[in-house]
Amino acid sequence: MSEQKFIDGVQEISINQGVVRVDMFTYSAEKRTESGDFAPEFEMRLLMSPEGFLQTFSAMERIVNRLIEQGAINRKGAEPAPESSPEPTTAPGPAQPSSPVSRPQSPNF
Repeated sequence: MSEQKFIDGVQEISINQGVVRVDMFTYSAEKRTESGDFAPEFEMRLLMSPEGFLQTFSAMERIVNRLIEQGAINRKGAEPAPESSPEPTTAPGPAQPSSPVSRPQSPNF
């Protein structure tokens, strides 16, 4: 039987010597932050190749899109796409930074 582990989220993602390291956390039932919230505690680390990380990212992106389609989650600030795009009013040049897309938020934390 394979082991299953529940995590509350990803604490940090780093790359060292070609290995992607994904640190995951759970919220402590006993420890609290200064503001009184449950404190995150390191739970486990996933180690994978860059190719494996890209496959994982792609799979997660597909699930996020399905959750959005099903109405289970929303992207903050998301507006319906316009039916037709207006012509650009600026000359071609370097891309301007766009506003970041918010991550889906769970009501559980």
